Amino acid sequence: MRALVAGGGIAGLAAAHALIRTGVAVTLVEAGSRLGGKIATEWIDGFLVERGPDAFLTAGPSALALAHGLGLADEVTAPTEPHGVFLWYRDRLVPIPEGSGFGIPARLLPFAMSGLFSPREKLRAALDIVLPARAVAGDESIGAFLRRRFGDAVVDRLAGPLISSVYGASADELSLDALMPRLREAQQRHRSLVLAGRAARRAHAAPSVPLLVTLTRGMGSLVDALAARLAGTDVRLGVAVEGLERNGQRYLARLSGGVSVEADVVVLATPAPGAVRALASLSPAASEALASIVYRGTAAISLGYAESQLPAPLAGHGFIVPDGTLAIAACTW
Repeated sequence: MRALVAGGGIAGLAAAHALIRTGVAVTLVEAGSRLGGKIATEWIDGFLVERGPDAFLTAGPSALALAHGLGLADEVTAPTEPHGVFLWYRDRLVPIPEGSGFGIPARLLPFAMSGLFSPREKLRAALDIVLPARAVAGDESIGAFLRRRFGDAVVDRLAGPLISSVYGASADELSLDALMPRLREAQQRHRSLVLAGRAARRAHAAPSVPLLVTLTRGMGSLVDALAARLAGTDVRLGVAVEGLERNGQRYLARLSGGVSVEADVVVLATPAPGAVRALASLSPAASEALASIVYRGTAAISLGYAESQLPAPLAGHGFIVPDGTLAIAACTW
């Protein structure tokens, strides 16, 4: 069996790696001149600089399991103590309440002591404990789900900015089932997200895995390790899939440069525009749906300072900015 993987970013590399492990022959094509997609690490003037993401989430275990499977377990590192994150609120940095993973107030006491919310807003959020679990037919946005449980203030001021800083879009535009299905499951099992958080803490009395981790040599080492596992594989850079069509029980892929390849399985791990072109003839409905996906640009700006320039050691990891408050979405250090 032969598989064609279109896209040499982290998704395409991971897919090719998984296929090769099962004995499938793989051809991987990447339209760009390098593997890794948005992930790239550079050393500049003694600083480790990430051109793209600087960490990955452990809430979904796949990325961590991939790093371990690639022999990078010893390089996985968590942010230093203290683990606090701040919110830019009324022209000052206010600590995010302890236990507010993704802005969800799973612990009531730290939330009640926070200066981010009025007494009325805190009471509205506390209704999560008594509200019944509500089953919604089909998918809904993360924002709509959390507004129903905790009210608008928690979403607009805390959960929304935190979620947006990770996914690059408003919580009211992001799919609950696609990105945070565990929230729906927790509500159905425990009725309340606060009670679900309490049950999770009792079940894991030992320190849990940090929400965000990275690699000591940078995220680029994940790409390097995957690329090494693909040694001997048919990898073609500067090549894109222009179209797909059925050829009996197989697929015929037309590649840029006038070349065609046959494959039993095709994995499209490209941005939506690339998949739109590839599927235009084979599946017009899928191509049309993909064409509706809206992309937004993100600029990551890295600044380097000598430790002597800081008036005091920096506490926490950085701060999140609600939409429109400042010209940036977040700052990490």
